[in-house]
Amino acid sequence: MLLYLGIKPMSFFAQLARILRRSRLLRASFGVGVRRLSCIAQLAQASVVRGAVIVCGVLVLVSCARAATAARAQTTFSPEAIGFTVTPPTSYIRVKPGSQTTHTITLENISRRTLLIQPRIVDFSTDGRSGAPILQNFTTFPYLQFQDGRTLEAGFDKVELRPEQKAQLTLLIGVPPTAEEKEWPLTVLFFAENTTVGVPDSNALLQGSLGSNMIVLVSTESELSRRLSIIDADVPHFTDSMRPLTLQPIFKNKHYAATVASGSASLSDWRGTTITRELYPDVILGYSSREIQALSTSAQPDSLPDRTPITFKPPLFFGFYTLSYAITTPDGIPQEVFTQQIIALPFMAFAVIVVMGIIGASYWYLQRRNQT
Repeated sequence: MLLYLGIKPMSFFAQLARILRRSRLLRASFGVGVRRLSCIAQLAQASVVRGAVIVCGVLVLVSCARAATAARAQTTFSPEAIGFTVTPPTSYIRVKPGSQTTHTITLENISRRTLLIQPRIVDFSTDGRSGAPILQNFTTFPYLQFQDGRTLEAGFDKVELRPEQKAQLTLLIGVPPTAEEKEWPLTVLFFAENTTVGVPDSNALLQGSLGSNMIVLVSTESELSRRLSIIDADVPHFTDSMRPLTLQPIFKNKHYAATVASGSASLSDWRGTTITRELYPDVILGYSSREIQALSTSAQPDSLPDRTPITFKPPLFFGFYTLSYAITTPDGIPQEVFTQQIIALPFMAFAVIVVMGIIGASYWYLQRRNQT
């Protein structure tokens, strides 16, 4: 910035240090603070170039670290690396009290070696934001047994799969008439005992495993009610008009059964122009919450819909705006509407102007002081 204004950094800091040393009024008024500032100016005079080099080096290192972190965060283990597939990945099963049903999971060996697979069933919950399952070490679901009548206490038999061979695991869900109406999120894990997967950039080895999620709903309701609410709208009162407005609202499901988020987010300006983003139909489990995103409009016609952050960047983003969330039923009937006023101002431009003004005024004062 100093170079941009035609100011030599070495001269600027030298004059600043000299004025601070000579100014008795400043030392009398601010004491230790002025002496410390004088020392800082003297140090800056001697090391401004070195400091610039260090800052550039730090920025390069930070950029490299972020790139490496992003690469590690995107690393996932595919079924091809583990050696087998599990279908279906997620199932929603509804059972009325006093009835029973079966659920079948299919395994397929896609590797060139024989696999020994150990099944296990556990409960899972969500983190309340991303919707990612958090696995437990146990299960509390009491109505599950094997198709031949054995209970889960007998344990799962190991499954031996030869190359290209398939196998099925069928579970029986029998619910008594007095069962509580409740949702049970479960995961059936399948561990390949003779398979390990290397972790990139590490010497660690992980045992290969895949899971099939089962969300079992015990309910007598023929039509489930939807009770979604917004617990965190993530809407600021002021926003920088030089940056896109990105929102991360969190919706809460106040019903015991999972439901699908539906609705829209819209931004209206003082001219009457409205920009609308359709919400992605993410599933929110019973009595849990989840961050909601927008439905991507850049997906190909033949591809599956994808999610993207809720972002607004209207032209001439300046002035008063109204942000609205509308939660609707699958038929489009509004259930809850949230609105808030937003003021968009160029805060970044203001900050740059203020900094440039302070630097210019300081330089002018130093020049006049030096001339007198």
